[in-house]
Amino acid sequence: LAIYSSDWAAATAIKNYQVDPSKVKVVPFGPNVECSRDMENIRTIAGRKRKDTCKLLFINTEWHRKGGDIAVDIARFLNKNGLKTELTILGYGSKNTVPDFVSWAGYASKKTVQGRATIDRLFIDSHFLVLPSRADCVPVVIAEANSYGVPVISSDVGGIPTGIQEGVNGFAFPHSNQFVERASNVILRLMQNTADYQDLATSSFMEYADRLNWKTSARRVHELL
Repeated sequence: LAIYSSDWAAATAIKNYQVDPSKVKVVPFGPNVECSRDMENIRTIAGRKRKDTCKLLFINTEWHRKGGDIAVDIARFLNKNGLKTELTILGYGSKNTVPDFVSWAGYASKKTVQGRATIDRLFIDSHFLVLPSRADCVPVVIAEANSYGVPVISSDVGGIPTGIQEGVNGFAFPHSNQFVERASNVILRLMQNTADYQDLATSSFMEYADRLNWKTSARRVHELL
């Protein structure tokens, strides 16, 4: 067997090396954060989020590849269209001056108690994780966000579509001139309908609990072997 973490990687192996498709399997990655949350916790977290301000979270180690400038443009679009929006950047920031609706949380290491506490707080506070990557393999941050009931607004490049089930735990749009508008309009719609947002938050957590976790992945690999 050749086991890959995304459909994109598996298809590349089949195409480039003429591998027998029956020998190629896909098992997605889980998160790199601990999760003891259950559905009751997720409903409480979603219910406590601010209604007057949309809080977006962007996590990155490479500003351009991960689409940091696009994340800023989404927040700008939302503010211009009447939805007060704040974008928090965790990781590397832009070398350019950022608008006043953008704040930088610095770098948080999962190896430290303080770093894990920062990550925990930011996910709990945020309505959406924005991940408008220009190129990406398998960002485990999708599973991490979903473990907090946070939906993901992303692009459909690389391995991302394996992680995101449309309308279940987020949305993945193709890169185009309409990307910012399309992504922003989904956010606007969900922020205007509390019930729809809470339904998406709970289904995002269920996607983590059912599919995007290490227990499920390990069980699947064991079955394949």
